[in-house]
Amino acid sequence: MASPAPEHLKLPFKTDILPAWATSVHQDLIGRYDRTPQIQCTKVLPPKYGSYNIVFPLQFSDGVFWALKVPHFIPHEQFDASAAQALISEARTLQLLKRETTIPIPTVHYFNADQSNALKYPFILMDFIHGIPLSKVWFDRSISPDLLNKRRLQTLHDLAEAMIQLGTLTFSQGGSPQFDHQGNICGIESLRRTDIAASLSTPDDSGTDIDVTCDDGNTSGILDWEGVGALPSCSGNMCYPTFLTRDWDPLFYAYEPDGNDEDNKSENSPEELKSLRQTYYHHITQKLLMTDPTLCNASETDPAKWTRRSMVIENVRIAADNPLCTHGIISTIFEKIKEQQQQPHNIMDSLYLYDIACDLVDGTLEEGVLGVLKDGLLGLCEDA
Repeated sequence: MASPAPEHLKLPFKTDILPAWATSVHQDLIGRYDRTPQIQCTKVLPPKYGSYNIVFPLQFSDGVFWALKVPHFIPHEQFDASAAQALISEARTLQLLKRETTIPIPTVHYFNADQSNALKYPFILMDFIHGIPLSKVWFDRSISPDLLNKRRLQTLHDLAEAMIQLGTLTFSQGGSPQFDHQGNICGIESLRRTDIAASLSTPDDSGTDIDVTCDDGNTSGILDWEGVGALPSCSGNMCYPTFLTRDWDPLFYAYEPDGNDEDNKSENSPEELKSLRQTYYHHITQKLLMTDPTLCNASETDPAKWTRRSMVIENVRIAADNPLCTHGIISTIFEKIKEQQQQPHNIMDSLYLYDIACDLVDGTLEEGVLGVLKDGLLGLCEDA
């Protein structure tokens, strides 16, 4: 039986009702087409607590595992139409991707976005994905460096494959997918961030919701699609995974240049990250060329340019959206622009970020300085 939830995560149902409930749902969905003896839910494994959801692994008598995913406790009056639509969008998106792609995602068996069900709570019932979180596999020091590197490269290969497949689902504007009763996309609800051509994109590629098999690094599942939407390529499917760009955000990047292996057991060095980004960029390029061979003969010499440029574009977006990250990211970009200026005694040598910020506020920044900054930023987009 599942362990009790922490007090602040109490749900309106008891976990001891889940075996009978899951057995009934399984029978309704599968048993009616199968004359074999009824399959029972025999065990509810300890739940997995995420930032916004709780997942209950359900074991059946035939050895199959399903997962019951529910939001953290939400009072009835707070689970409004927007929250219900988000759950429907997540479930329908998973069903769409299962039909249209080979991306490793769980099969959704059943979902309910209101509280008029046996659990009296919204839920998604899907396959349980067996694997180890990428965040653990990525820094597994118990194996040889060669094997660790092999697993990392395989993961990057699989992620690139998944992102290119997402890129085949395109829309005339960005936003949240809307579905009809048959599960087909019938429109896009516009978002503030983007009203230009966009592709379907994962809401989180930090590595926390990617599971991999432990033997060879193959990706067994990309799990959390809450908040999925259509975004421009440079901020969406063509963007570098955020776990490869940590070195540009000092607030979260904890690598110690003079530290030992223990100090840096959960961080890659800047050199490692740069090499891994190059590998990922190579995989994206190769997958694009395989998907559209005409790119080989086109005037476009860099089909994966938006992946390369995303290093700057996405970090600038994070700096704009998250005040806690603003200073660190902008300072990093400013220093990288200065490093780009290779001429001796160039104009950047005498510039300081604080002074530039003050001049921008006062409207007194010299055009020459602004031009150098613009050129430097564009240069970073091409070289990052």
